[in-house]
Parts: sequence; structure tokens; C-alpha cells
Amino acid sequence: MNSIDSSTTSPPDSQHLSTPKRASTLRDRLTRSVFGLSALGAILLWACQPPLGWSFLAWIALVPWTLLVLHQQLTGRRPYLQFWMAAWMYWLITLYFIPIPHPGLWVGWPLMSAVLATYFLVFLIAARRAVWTFRVPAYIAVPIVWVGVEWIRTQGALSFGMMLLSHSQYRIPLVIQCADLLGAFGLSFLIAIVSASIALVWNRRVEKKEKSEPTKADQLKRQPLFASTGFAIGSALVALAIVIGYGAFRLKEIPETAPSSTPNTLIIQGSVDTQFPQTEEQADAYIRKRIEDYRRLTIEARRKYPTIGFVIWPESAYVQPIECNSTIEFDANYFDYATGNDQLGASGVITLLTGAGLWTDRLNDRKDKRRFFNSAVLLPNTETSWAYLKVHCVPFGEYIPLLSWFPFFESLSPIGPGLSAGEHPVIIPIDTAAGTSLEMLPSICFESTVPHLIRSQMDYWDDSKFGIGGARIDYLVNLTDDGWFFGTSCLDFHLACNVFRAIENRRPMIVAANTGFSAEIDCCGRIVQQGARRGESILAVELVKGSRRYTFYRYHGDIGWMLAGVFTGLCLLTAMFFRLTKKSP
Repeated sequence: MNSIDSSTTSPPDSQHLSTPKRASTLRDRLTRSVFGLSALGAILLWACQPPLGWSFLAWIALVPWTLLVLHQQLTGRRPYLQFWMAAWMYWLITLYFIPIPHPGLWVGWPLMSAVLATYFLVFLIAARRAVWTFRVPAYIAVPIVWVGVEWIRTQGALSFGMMLLSHSQYRIPLVIQCADLLGAFGLSFLIAIVSASIALVWNRRVEKKEKSEPTKADQLKRQPLFASTGFAIGSALVALAIVIGYGAFRLKEIPETAPSSTPNTLIIQGSVDTQFPQTEEQADAYIRKRIEDYRRLTIEARRKYPTIGFVIWPESAYVQPIECNSTIEFDANYFDYATGNDQLGASGVITLLTGAGLWTDRLNDRKDKRRFFNSAVLLPNTETSWAYLKVHCVPFGEYIPLLSWFPFFESLSPIGPGLSAGEHPVIIPIDTAAGTSLEMLPSICFESTVPHLIRSQMDYWDDSKFGIGGARIDYLVNLTDDGWFFGTSCLDFHLACNVFRAIENRRPMIVAANTGFSAEIDCCGRIVQQGARRGESILAVELVKGSRRYTFYRYHGDIGWMLAGVFTGLCLLTAMFFRLTKKSP
């Protein structure tokens, strides 16, 4: 990690920050300290996200790291290691909730933080190479590389789509509307333009104070195309105009939704923290508490709203495993007890959409071993098409990667052999009391943190293009058990992802979350109702058949951000080449 892109002969560039013989002020010393700038950037990134949530800091969070990009040479011992250490500490603090549920996760916490810190290191190396080798102005190079790194870390089986720069704005509807054009990555891109432009202007002011103004001939010779402060300021203003102007236009076009006085759906949020019982007695008590809490809350809600017949429970709330071969086989007596039908009588019979564990041989290619799925099931019913088997399982939380190669890990894991993955999304059909038929697209747990996954699931069932074709989905619904996180800021991060999924696809979203945050989110990402943090809540919402809007992002996706990822990879490979060959760029 030591000076991977340093050179003996530095390329001429007006973005160079020359090092004076003596720094006269603390400000000057700070702008030349690699660890100081690295730590300052990490602090700003942390502060703009929950739990502090000072979202305005996101617009300047990348200024310190952009100044590192603008240093022609990073000084000090092992500057890249200094940067990586600051980034690692950022992720350790941000992901403090990972080891809470189980002691075994104390190992995964620093390892995951180290991997995510490496993504930030890739950003610094690639952005510096883009500026100093490919001579891309910093206010363009920094946002491209930043978003390229964000896109890369959301891909693959180990994808991590939380805590994007744009997610810091999720409670400001005016700012986030452009996600239907550009996705969450696009808003990150626009925010990064503002930060990088501020850094470039600051850097030029420092240059001007420390040395004589270069001649016009020197400027023409040394300055990359469009690298002036005027272009930087203009780019920042254009980014702000897009964010605010488009946001105002969309919010005016789509009126704000208020909680309905005639709800037809109940969202039940219990508050049962995740546990890993050590004995059979502890396991029985834990299971009993979960079902008794959801039974009590459901009876309470149905007594308050006796005409509502559709109830949504979170992931894993229906704790009795369900058999599924050619039909869904569930225990009717258990269902009646769990939902309060045994107390409220036949007139109170309901339809329940719930997260449940589902055993099946139907998809099993190994006859000697049954498979267990995390599922969303509509009960009571006998149609297997109304059971969604989660397709994107969480590594180490729901399955152990490479377990078939290293089977001894199974005995060490708190989740045992883990879960199997489903094959494709399904649509859950709902008939409301008013006779309206709605179609809901379910996702489970952290599936809603992956932008391209939800978009691809929409495409699986909806092949329409800008109003032409078979648009089907009326609502997105996410069932999640966030009891793993004991009311920590992970609840905020997950809710932020759900807000962006609603805007990107312009579909309202219903979230049922154990311990929070359950929510009703409209198609503009406005949170109409929200459950308590690590508390019990009952949300009464009205599901209606609204207009099925179409978005640019929905049909064009991440093509631009994929190219940003490719450019980032090219810059990284170039830096590695110069390091291995010890050539000057």
C-alpha cells in the first residue's frame, strides 16, 4: 500500500499542490496530512449518515479525500496504509451493530470492515490515476470513480448496497427525486460533484497563496481541459439545479399521501430481538414469545379495525415451518390460534401475508436432503405460486459460502447448514374488501438493499416500456426481521434503501419489520407512516390501485454506472502497472 502511484518524475499539472518549506497554520498542516485528511473525510461520511444523520455534511464529505487526490505526491510513511486505516476505523464504527446478536460475529465484523475499507482505498488510487495519468479534472474524476466503486460493491453474491452517499438524504424528498432518472448511484454522483468542485476551488486558493501566479503560457501548457475553477463551480451549480429543480417538479406533480381514514390492511410490527438459544428449553421459550407477541398484537389490531381482513407480518414471524411440495401444507389449527381466529370467530377470519420457513422437496435435486427456504407466504392458500422463496440470501447470515467445500464450518456456524435460494420472483395477488385486485412484489430482508435485484424482479413480471405492454406491479412489499440489530442505526440504513427502491421504480412500498422500521412509503419516497424503533407498532394502511408510473432508471438501469465501474477498474490496473514496472505516468 506504499505509494502505489508515486513517480520520480511528476507530471505537470495545475492541480498540483506544492509543498512549502514551512506550513504556517494548522489549516495548512491539516491539508497536507494524509492521515488527517483521511480521518476528516471518514468523520464527515460517518456524521452525514445515521445515527447522527447530519445529511447536509454529505455535500462536503468528499472534500478532504479529493484534496488527497489533488496532491501530486502523498507524503509521509506508507500514505495508502494511513488512508486504509482511517477507512477501516470508519467501517468499524459504522457497522458496530454486526457482532451484537452472536459472539461468532466478532470475527466477521473487522473482516467485513476491512473489505469495505479496501473499496475506499480503490477509490483513492483510481481517482488519483484518473487525475494525474488520464488528466481528467478532479470534479469529473472523483464522482465517476466514487460511483464506480459504489456500483462495484453492490454486485455479486457478497453485494453490500447499504450506506451509499446518496442514502444520507433519504429523509429529504426534495433531494432524492432524481433517483427515478439515475438511481441511488446517480444522486451519489451529483453529491460527489459538489464536494469535488469545492475541493478544487479550495486547492486553487491554496496554490495562489503559496506561489506566484503562472503565466498564461504556463496555464495553457499545464492545465487539463476544463480544469478551471469556473468549470468546477458551474458543474456544482448544475448538479444542485438538477437535484432541486427536478425534485420540486416531481413533488408538485405527485401530491403528498396522508394516512387513510379507510384502511384495508394492517401491518403488525412486533419487537423480538434475535437470539441463538443454547438449550431446547430456551429455544421453546424464544419461539413461544415470538408467536404470542404477534398473536396478541394481531388480536388487538383486529379488534380496533374489525372490517380489515388483510394482515402483513414480518420475515420469520410465522414460526411453525410450512411444508411445500405440490401444495402449501400448513397447520390450520396453528394458523387460527396465531391469528386470533380462535377468539374472534369465523367472522374475523383473515388473509395473512407472512414471512415463514418453508420445507420443500419440490426444488430439490439431492434426494437425500430436503431444502429449507426463507419465504413470504399468503395464508391460507393452496397455491405454490403464492409462496415467494427468497432468491438473494445473505452470506454468513443465511448461508455459509463454500460450505460444500469446507463442511466442518457447519458445526461452527450459528445458522448450521443455512438456507437455500429460490429461483425467481413471484407476484402475490390481493383482493381488497372494495373488490379491487392488487398485485404485490415481495422481497425479504436485505434483498431491498440491492437496487438491480428489485429492478430485475420488476422486469421479470412487467415487460412494458413507458406505458406500452403488461404493467402489473402495484406495490412493493418488504418483509424483514431486523431484530438482529437491537434497534441500532442499521434500521435507518435499511429504511433508506426501501425509500430509494420506491422512487427508482415509482411504486409505493410497504415494509413489515420486526423491531422496526415498518413503514408505508409512497412512490415519491415520502414516509407516510413509520413504526417505532425496537418497539411494537400497528400500522393501518389503505392499499389502492394507483397509476403505474414508468421511470428512466427502471428501463435503463445502471449502464452508466457500470461504465464508471469499468473506468475505475482501468485506472486501478494502470496504477498497478506503474507500480510493478516502476514507471513514471
